[in-house]
Amino acid sequence: MCKWRKIYLVRFFLLILFVGPATLQAQQTDTHELTLYAFPTMQPFNWESPSTLFKTAKHCFFKTLSLKDNYLLGHMCIGIKSPLLPRDTLIAMTSANKKQRVDLILKDKIGLAIMGATLEGMLESEDHLIHMIQVYGERKKLAFITFRVSESAMRRMLDFITEFSRKTPNEVQPSKYYGGVYWPLNEDEGAGCSAFALGVLASANLLPAEASRWLKDVNIPMSLIGGEYNQNKRISFARIKKVHSWYQGNGSPNVDYVNVQTYDPSDLFDWIGKTRLLNDSIYKAVEMNGVPGLIVNCTSWVLPADKPYFVKRMVSNLFMDVYRQKITLKLK
Repeated sequence: MCKWRKIYLVRFFLLILFVGPATLQAQQTDTHELTLYAFPTMQPFNWESPSTLFKTAKHCFFKTLSLKDNYLLGHMCIGIKSPLLPRDTLIAMTSANKKQRVDLILKDKIGLAIMGATLEGMLESEDHLIHMIQVYGERKKLAFITFRVSESAMRRMLDFITEFSRKTPNEVQPSKYYGGVYWPLNEDEGAGCSAFALGVLASANLLPAEASRWLKDVNIPMSLIGGEYNQNKRISFARIKKVHSWYQGNGSPNVDYVNVQTYDPSDLFDWIGKTRLLNDSIYKAVEMNGVPGLIVNCTSWVLPADKPYFVKRMVSNLFMDVYRQKITLKLK
């Protein structure tokens, strides 16, 4: 497909997906910006061990049970401002079936397999994101980073979003799958909310080195993994509460333990707050409608070499292996 036609299709897709029948007004600016929003958990999670994670997540759940408009696990979304689009837009990944997660935990008792289990996914409603940004902003539980980028970088990110959301017969539609171990730049993988938001940046080589500070990297003992990921075993909450460390040792991956790496919205939120106090030469403190944030100029950053957005996952992961088996059967 020739370059100009591909660009036109990207713009047209985003126009239909994010604007719909609304009246369109072209922006009178040459500025291209992607804003990464961080919604932390309403009560802090402690990732020191399976036990502390379970106890603090449980505490957060019961403390916020009656709270309307709540992202229990925190959230990330992105806002895009560019003359390549008819208006500013908000995008995020979310689970499409809230009851599914509850059933897996309470009914199927899959234990900490919930951290990597495949859930139904979708792109979140923009109206809902607008509402949640307002709600979390009023709670002082919202922060952001705005990345000012080149036109070529913005085109690349918009193209990536289009490919991730593709609806092609007999092919995987990544945006239909939500989970904690997906990385959307891997071939035919979905994404969690944070992986999607940071994956969009990574598609244009804009993921900052500081992102490693927002990453949780843990090895879940196989004894805490149940359901279809471990012979349909049922894992009780009491068992999780007794385990006071993540797996340590020289065991075999996907046999003795399963690795999970996920970006934490709360860590990003805290990092933004701390960086605002440093008078950093790269990240400048700004505010948007009273919400604290940072802005960084990435217009001179070099784009990736011309290569596919999606590459094969290099390291085997039990959660992904089960997912791919199910996808293969589904596409037959």
